[in-house]
Amino acid sequence: MDGKNRFIVPTDYRPPAGAAELILIRHPNEYLVALTGDQYDQVHRISLEKIQDLAERRDFTSLMSHIVRKVPIDKQFRITLTPQEIEHLGGSDRSIVVKTGSELSLFEVWSAKRHQESISALMREKGKQMVSKIGI
Repeated sequence: MDGKNRFIVPTDYRPPAGAAELILIRHPNEYLVALTGDQYDQVHRISLEKIQDLAERRDFTSLMSHIVRKVPIDKQFRITLTPQEIEHLGGSDRSIVVKTGSELSLFEVWSAKRHQESISALMREKGKQMVSKIGI
């Protein structure tokens, strides 16, 4: 990330040609999820279908309005993070990891430190189980 809080979206994670913006969601697990507008619409629709209680739907909609932001993509394929998004990633650590997201997202943005901690925890908690399932 540069001094203006921008980073270049890697080629493999760029939205379809002509897309001028991405949707960023501050995930509760302290990373950012990037989606195209269509992906966000799908996630939002699926989420509302799963939430039957009207009060919970209202809470979900209210929460999303505070953690979701449309982010313009400049001509160099850069996006700029807000101070709140940088704080969400870990504050002063400007080293980031951009990685493949879920099947419903384009990519994720993590602080390098938190990403390493997450991978280490995953290996401790589920590594042996995963390796035995795939037979290596």
